[in-house]
Amino acid sequence: MENKDLLRRYLLGSLSEGEREEMERVHTTNDAHSEALQSAENDLIDAYVCQELSAEQRLQFESHFLDSPERRTRVEIARMLMSSEIREKVPVGPILEEKVPPIGLRWLFSLATGFAAAGAAVALIFFMVQNQRLRNELVLSRSAQTELQNRIDTLQQQKTQGALLAQAQGEHANLPASPVVSLMLSPGLLRRSGGSQQSSVLALPPDASAVVLMLRLEPTGFATSSETKSARYDVVLETVEGRKLRVLRGLGRRQAPDGGTMVSARFPSQLFSDGDYLVTLLLLTAEGERKELASYSFSVAR
Repeated sequence: MENKDLLRRYLLGSLSEGEREEMERVHTTNDAHSEALQSAENDLIDAYVCQELSAEQRLQFESHFLDSPERRTRVEIARMLMSSEIREKVPVGPILEEKVPPIGLRWLFSLATGFAAAGAAVALIFFMVQNQRLRNELVLSRSAQTELQNRIDTLQQQKTQGALLAQAQGEHANLPASPVVSLMLSPGLLRRSGGSQQSSVLALPPDASAVVLMLRLEPTGFATSSETKSARYDVVLETVEGRKLRVLRGLGRRQAPDGGTMVSARFPSQLFSDGDYLVTLLLLTAEGERKELASYSFSVAR
């Protein structure tokens, strides 16, 4: 990626949410982008140490970029390598006159030169090892984050499925209604007929803690060769005015209570007030792209 300004804005945390999500998506699927991002990090650290950033950029660097011990360590190493005290120890300038010192002084000079060279080599090796260690830790951190999110989604789906089965079998008939409210939705946008909106209505009680939207996948028009049991989906919830409320990523599909196929999305009830909402279902393709599959609409009445 050649847009260094965009990379620097991403590292300083000044991109919009959409730009940041696109940058992260490309970063996880493009090795060349990862190398460009690493180079941009090094340039940004050098600019900070050399005090070449503006006041605003310096504030963003200290509040956003220096959010981990690894990055702070890299800055300290860069500051050490650029220190004037270390530079003064490196001999520079032409030799105006060659004088042969006594044998004792020559031995001391050779020893001092050896120590200086060894110190420079150790500093360089330390920087290279530290940089590689940071790369490895970043890869492991992203992998662990993805695995944790998948486990959370699986547990939420299992909990929702158990609640739906219990409701279908008539269990706990004498107990109060569950604080989790569910609604089955079929694809289709809001349509107006005779001045009224035709959409599913979710009656949300005051004590509800969560809302589970069961997004039905039609057997025709939605099942493709890339949609297998291991397919993953993103769900975007927004108001009809276009204000995005929440994005759920990497969800799986499963069997619906009526025997069909659906994607179950769980949201906290605090997100909803009286009004109309839109839900967009996107399929994550094998190429790492997001393909819009369907749109759903519903209304909330508290």
